[in-house]
Amino acid sequence: MQGQETEWSKQTNTRRCATSTRRLGSLGIVQGPDHPWIDCSRAPLYVWRFPSTATDEEVIACCDARERWAKVARHPCAWVVDVRELLRVPPHQRKLFADHLKRFEPHDVKYNCGSAIVMSNAWLRGIVTAIFAITQPKFPNRTFATVDDATRWASEQLSARNVERERSL
Repeated sequence: MQGQETEWSKQTNTRRCATSTRRLGSLGIVQGPDHPWIDCSRAPLYVWRFPSTATDEEVIACCDARERWAKVARHPCAWVVDVRELLRVPPHQRKLFADHLKRFEPHDVKYNCGSAIVMSNAWLRGIVTAIFAITQPKFPNRTFATVDDATRWASEQLSARNVERERSL
């Protein structure tokens, strides 16, 4: 797949975040990672939707966007990670994600109230298990079958830390 443009990368995601450094309201919430796979419209709850396939360049670009965001986002957050569409994740891309999670870990440990992972089948659970075997999360996480259930749980994690979405958004 390397070098090929996927259908996902050709599409325009209308929920795409405007900029990774724009701060919202009094909480100092940073808009969100500027990447088409990430919906930051509910910041500080971020929804990360993976496409069915991706090039190595797309994976690296997504990881880079999150890492740039983490350098300026100094506030509690929660993630809904939707991997239901994944069809193929080659071993080297699993390693790219595992390495990204290691680099992202200081932010997660300090600020991540919870990551809700949405997956629809055993194959996907195996992928997540493989990644977590390389890099075990040090923050609350749980798997779900639906985005609604995952979003509800992630919102509850934020509420438990007294974090609410900015009313001015």
